[in-house]
Amino acid sequence: MVAAPLSDDELAGRADLIVEARVLYRSNGRAAINLGRIIKGKPRLYRQGWLRWLGLRRTVIVGYRSQPQNPSLGDWWDEDAFSPGNRIRAYLAWDDRAECYEAVWWNGIDILP
Repeated sequence: MVAAPLSDDELAGRADLIVEARVLYRSNGRAAINLGRIIKGKPRLYRQGWLRWLGLRRTVIVGYRSQPQNPSLGDWWDEDAFSPGNRIRAYLAWDDRAECYEAVWWNGIDILP
C-alpha cells in the first residue's frame, strides 16, 4: 500500500523548485539534471567539476531513491525517472542535510515524452 498521490497544486505548494530538465548522469543516489524550463523558484546551481567546464551552467544535483529491498508502507522510489537522457518535470525541495534537491513526494517526478 502506497500513500495517495498529491495534486499538481499540492506538489507546487511543497516545492522550492519546479523545472523541466534533461538527466545528464546518475551515480550513488544522485543525478545531475540540466534545466530547460524553470517554472517556479531560483535554482541552487551546481558550479563545480567538469559540468561547469562543458558549459552546462544550468545544472542542479538531485537525490533519488532506489527501490527498497523490503518494500513497506510509505516506501517509494524514483530511480527509473533519472535515466540519462530522460526529459523530466520535477517538483523539488532543497535538503540542507544532503546538500541537494529531492522530490517532494513519490509522484513529484514525471518523465516527459
